Amino acid sequence: MKTRRTNDESGIALVVTLILMAVALVMAVAFLAISRRAKGSVATQTNGTAARYAADAALAGAEAQIVATIMSGGTNTHGQIAADPCGFGLVVSTNDISTNAFSQPACVGFANVSYYYANGNVVGGDDFNQVLTNLYYDPRVPVMISSNEPAGRFYLDLNRNGKFDANGFAADVISNGVGVVTNGNSFHVGDPEWIGILEHPDAPYGPDNPAVARYAFIAVPVGNALDLNAIHNQAMVVMNNQSRYRAPVNPMTRGQDYFFRNQGVGSWELNLAAFLADLDTNQWGAMVGSGPTPPGYDANFYWYNYPLAGRGYQGYAFDDAFSLITNRYAANYDSLATNVFNGVGDIDYYNDGPLMTGFSPISETFYVRGVPPPWVGSDNTNHFFDEPDDLFDPAQSSAGFVQRLTAAGAAAATYDRYSYYRLLSQLGTDSDPDSGKMNLNYDNVDANGSVVDGAETNFISWTPLGFFTNAANRLLLAYTADWAANYVPTNNGVMIPVLNSNFWATFSVTNAFGVGDIPVLVSNRFVYTPAVQRLLQLAANMYDATTNNTYNGSPDWPDVFRPLFSRDTNGNVFITGYTNVYPMGQMNGYPVESTNGYPLALPVDVTSLPVNVYNMVTNVYGVPWIVGAKKGYPNFNKFQLQTIFSMTRKLQYTRTTAGPRITIKADPGDYTLSQELLLSV
Repeated sequence: MKTRRTNDESGIALVVTLILMAVALVMAVAFLAISRRAKGSVATQTNGTAARYAADAALAGAEAQIVATIMSGGTNTHGQIAADPCGFGLVVSTNDISTNAFSQPACVGFANVSYYYANGNVVGGDDFNQVLTNLYYDPRVPVMISSNEPAGRFYLDLNRNGKFDANGFAADVISNGVGVVTNGNSFHVGDPEWIGILEHPDAPYGPDNPAVARYAFIAVPVGNALDLNAIHNQAMVVMNNQSRYRAPVNPMTRGQDYFFRNQGVGSWELNLAAFLADLDTNQWGAMVGSGPTPPGYDANFYWYNYPLAGRGYQGYAFDDAFSLITNRYAANYDSLATNVFNGVGDIDYYNDGPLMTGFSPISETFYVRGVPPPWVGSDNTNHFFDEPDDLFDPAQSSAGFVQRLTAAGAAAATYDRYSYYRLLSQLGTDSDPDSGKMNLNYDNVDANGSVVDGAETNFISWTPLGFFTNAANRLLLAYTADWAANYVPTNNGVMIPVLNSNFWATFSVTNAFGVGDIPVLVSNRFVYTPAVQRLLQLAANMYDATTNNTYNGSPDWPDVFRPLFSRDTNGNVFITGYTNVYPMGQMNGYPVESTNGYPLALPVDVTSLPVNVYNMVTNVYGVPWIVGAKKGYPNFNKFQLQTIFSMTRKLQYTRTTAGPRITIKADPGDYTLSQELLLSV
């Protein structure tokens, strides 16, 4: 028997169906949402990866350009292209554009690239298509932003002047008071230019090889630039009596610039205002001078008013230098570290004076407030990091500085327009550590002569022998390495070093040498040269120029160093070190003259030195001692030796008869010989 379905059952089935349809709809919507989010995530990740690869390409391009400049930026002693380790400066990206495109028959192929004809008109039609197919070397791919830029936005406007500042040789435009005129050409570093990255870099641009990214870079030379985070100071303000040195200004007040330069012992004594005044005289230093009443005074006048005479330095240059350093100090002078040094010799590390005006030393224990003041060389509260953007941020400097920097870039004259890029080429935001460099003031090397980074901060003075041997060793190694290498070009134009035959002919050795293995006699040939002597003399002069050698209150004697000789089993003689020569009886530990007995013993011929004996203390013909040069007396800065030989013959004539006809007899006479030896020091 059939049962009849009730309306209730039909209603339940309908509800279940609707629920299932709703669930399916929710699942579909959720799936679409998840898919879209995943797609967005994938797109974001893809774009991030592409951006990272583009940044890597920019870094590689900058590194390659810097290395190429260093490797080919100098010449050696033969006039050949050679490496110049210091030959690097501001570098920006540049794309490949020819100024001769479509104007010379020789400009064909990938070199025929330009968006403008020689007459300044925009390239169009088939020529434009030809330009696109020639995009291959550092391509300037067209990125159209507005109709006012028919060639596309191909540069990065870092100086924010709204126009392209070309790189390379460009016309120098000057203002003559009426208009602007061209005054020749010179080399400029300007706006970074965008370089396209093709999907297949080994093929030219085309429909199947589009540009997937582009990059632009600017590389600031850290090792060849000043450090904006370490330059300038506010070390001094005038107190009421105008005769003593500084007290802190807290908070710092604009218009009260009290920069102080004393002995120049640190980067904080570098004058940032002077840098700005020289960077662009039209903005920061139209007139440069000093004195209580500047002629034709205006705010643009660079006024270095020292002694302060109750007022601070004045002019836009000092105002802007003050604003930049105020940001570093967080407007709080007491944010700097204190009690960093005790009195160290006669060096004004705190930059608190007194001013050194002559040759007499100052007392570093002089403090205005009776305690060591804040050290202006300490780390600052704030730092400049992103220099291209930070310099245009008035919150990190001042509205006036940003206005003057912007006005310089907007000017018509080339000198003003490129001021910003000249600034970047000379002023960075970091300092290259002097790793591996010998400090001229304090001992920073170990017993093996290796530099210990930071050891100079222990303020341990150099000993005369320690400075001389370490400095001489570095000079000799550097110079003989260059002498030994004769750079010759290979088939691909790369300069490679080979053994210089002249070096071998001079020293009879093939390797660079230092102070511990200076060749004197090699293969029975005397090879000690004046060039080596000059480097040794330079090392001694550097030390004696900065020190006083007053043993037991004696006069300022020059330092004297004598060589130690060693002869190997092959009979070759080398200088293997040096020792001090002190005044007899005035220095404990005077070196014992084990071989020759006395410092001024007669020299011997180098061939007579015994074989297989090392560090002999003796005098050898042709190998002088090293005597440091000193100003004033006593000194041994010159030595002259002159030999004068003369011969005189005397003849005697005798009249033997009287009358008009006489007979004269001549005696043979005698000879007078004389020899003089003139010695002067």
